[in-house]
Amino acid sequence: MAVVSTVTATAIPSQAASAATGGVVVASGLHNPRDVQIQADGSVLVVEAGSGPATPCPPPAEVGRNRCLGFSGSLYKITGSRQGRVVTGLPSEQINQNYGTSVLTRIGGPVQAEAAGDGSYRISYGLSGLPSDREALGAGSGPLGTLSTTGGKVLGDLAVHELEHNPDAANPGTTEVFSNPWGFARDGRDFLVTDAGANDLIRIHPDGSTETAFAFPTN
Repeated sequence: MAVVSTVTATAIPSQAASAATGGVVVASGLHNPRDVQIQADGSVLVVEAGSGPATPCPPPAEVGRNRCLGFSGSLYKITGSRQGRVVTGLPSEQINQNYGTSVLTRIGGPVQAEAAGDGSYRISYGLSGLPSDREALGAGSGPLGTLSTTGGKVLGDLAVHELEHNPDAANPGTTEVFSNPWGFARDGRDFLVTDAGANDLIRIHPDGSTETAFAFPTN
């Protein structure tokens, strides 16, 4: 995969057809890239979800889901002409879903990241499940479903919040309890994190406690 930037130009009408230029490849050979963020120092940080485990994760023989954990997630940084991975070994999950007539493979892991200012990074991790699914993956799965630092601190556990509160339960037709955290943003001393699986926006306080900021309607 590659990160591509698009360059556009302003031109008089007679030149408009030839003014647009193609994409410019900034980085290539990325491992399942997710979010791209420009950092305060002007560098570009790309989150790589990875490819799950190093060994193949077999699909379930019957209808159902099989999950395997690896550590192929990473952060890729571009600073001028210098670029490369600044963090490796992040948890990356391969999920194989057997629907009976077909098998769908998905990768879960790091989604969005930002520099914390002390040499570490804050990262939101997907999960596509609940704390029990995370625990079943074994050692090293702890960051999945959370907003955490590369130093190992869990800033907020979105999967636990979904299990305990299920904020969108009042929405018509909503019965599934399911967490898959996605993007996050700073809001004062707190963080706001979207949970694409739980259909909500969660506020994380400095002490790690969580509260529902908004439950999105079913669409």
